[in-house]
Amino acid sequence: MVTFGLVACSDHPTVVRSMYNWRNVDHPGIAEEGFLDSHRVQLVFWKVLDIDWNEANEAHPISINEFPELPSHTYEVDSARLARLARIELVPVVYITNRTMQRCDGRQLEELVSKLARKLEQLCGSRWNEVQLDCDWSASSMTNFFTLIEKLRERTQRRISATIRLHQYRDPGSTGVPPVDRGMLMMYNVDDIKDLSTTNSIFNPEAARPYFDGASVYPLPLDIALPSFSWALHFRSGLFQGIMDMGRLQDLIEYNYCMRDSTGRYSLLKEDEDHWITDGLRIGDQFRVEAVDSTLLQEAIDLSRQAVNDDTVRIAFFHLQERMDTGFTFHTFEHAWSAYR
Repeated sequence: MVTFGLVACSDHPTVVRSMYNWRNVDHPGIAEEGFLDSHRVQLVFWKVLDIDWNEANEAHPISINEFPELPSHTYEVDSARLARLARIELVPVVYITNRTMQRCDGRQLEELVSKLARKLEQLCGSRWNEVQLDCDWSASSMTNFFTLIEKLRERTQRRISATIRLHQYRDPGSTGVPPVDRGMLMMYNVDDIKDLSTTNSIFNPEAARPYFDGASVYPLPLDIALPSFSWALHFRSGLFQGIMDMGRLQDLIEYNYCMRDSTGRYSLLKEDEDHWITDGLRIGDQFRVEAVDSTLLQEAIDLSRQAVNDDTVRIAFFHLQERMDTGFTFHTFEHAWSAYR
């Protein structure tokens, strides 16, 4: 079990090696388990729920994911693999859209707390001591979100942590400080994903640096989330359409439906006759590929080290996936965790 000290600056904090699992899978695959073992990962933040809002269903889950070692999975996973996973602390993560928090009234908020508490017990069994809430709250949703935290803690009697975006870190007086035990400072998604001219929305040092210049010590113990992922962003006539699976873009490139243009983006040149590979796409659509290499990662580390304010810090990479060596080597991860000591 990981324990935490008081909020105090430390030149050599204890580093808890951590990862996020953000995919809807009920158990890590062999490759993911190998990564966790080889790097001696101590903690995995395991996304269990995505909560969104619509008028018909109000606040409701749009994805549900159980903890991997529940009894219902033992027939699929041998005991040795379960034992290896058992050494890792699991923290369930609930993603909640800002509009959900904006639109909940008092009754709906009470119902959401009650449903969340029941669902966490169902999805996580008894093996959880903390839940992390991921919500990019705003001035219009802050009161509801903070009330949700307080009511959920009272209901579950568990520790609660929350993700902290850079704008919330830089100006806690305006954005408020959530009533949680710890914050997770997100060092990714720092630039405008929807702007076609953005170079890299995952991490841009120039966009991130102003949030740290002159920043005060944050009034919560902070952990750090670092990017280790890539994605393809789909644009049509300059307007953002969504995130595309990298595998699909690779297929489009391999079969010569896409070609890189002078801007460094990929453009769709043709459609296939049966619309199997280009379904939902149009000629002229553009795709921007974004990734973080070891140089960008080091800049994220250098900036975020300024935010460490406790004698224990959980350094979590986003996120666990089958291929963890895309752009990073074994030593990239090892160096990153060591850099905070």
